[in-house]
Amino acid sequence: MFFLLFFVDKPVAKMADNVSLQIEKALNSIINSTDKSSNLKKELRQEIHITVRSLRKLVHSLRSELLDTKQVNQKMCTEVKQLKDTLDKERAMTSARQVATSVNDNVTLENSWSMTPVTPIAGKKKLFSEIV
Repeated sequence: MFFLLFFVDKPVAKMADNVSLQIEKALNSIINSTDKSSNLKKELRQEIHITVRSLRKLVHSLRSELLDTKQVNQKMCTEVKQLKDTLDKERAMTSARQVATSVNDNVTLENSWSMTPVTPIAGKKKLFSEIV
């Protein structure tokens, strides 16, 4: 029954109504055949009536569950639509608040440390091999 939670819509509900009517007709046919048959034992006839009654209850409970699921689905769809509208409004406000950064291709970055030569503090340069 899990799949019904997300896929219950008008065609499915209409189909469920048609199916429940067909089931009801079939159950009525069984009852009528049982009542017309004169060679059935009384116990068997009662057992058939009890079984048909329980089947009717099951069909009714399934139909009720389907309608309840449909209502839950409609509420969820409404809530999702409201959340989506809220999200769209927030995105629109956020994009309106953001300022585009300026892009200037003519600007050259100069690093001040690369322009001036670095001299050792004592004035004497050591080779790398001397340091290691």
